[in-house]
Amino acid sequence: MKVMENIEKDSVLLRLRLLREELGLTQKQFGEAIMLQRTSYASIEQGHNALTEKHLKLMEKVFRINPEYIMKGLEPALLRKDYAEPEEVGCVVDIGELVKKVRELEEDVEMYKGIIKKILH
Repeated sequence: MKVMENIEKDSVLLRLRLLREELGLTQKQFGEAIMLQRTSYASIEQGHNALTEKHLKLMEKVFRINPEYIMKGLEPALLRKDYAEPEEVGCVVDIGELVKKVRELEEDVEMYKGIIKKILH
């Protein structure tokens, strides 16, 4: 039974890696898009850390990856898209830069919350 579990785990990790590569993303880019450092994502892809439900939901939301494809190999790998790709509308998005900007904005919000609290007290 342990052999089957290992084969299933290896299949999940292989599908995850191949899909990331098919999307043309590095481990760093993919990891940051789902709110992970490159090393944390690499550990998931290598089977050292668990792939969680949270990770799967973020992959689905950010990349439209079908969680059933990752976990069970059920097609389609990518869910239907209801949007234009950035390249289709004449812009290129660097996912790593986008995540960085979102984190900077989150830090700014926290700073402003602190300022407001000081003013009100």
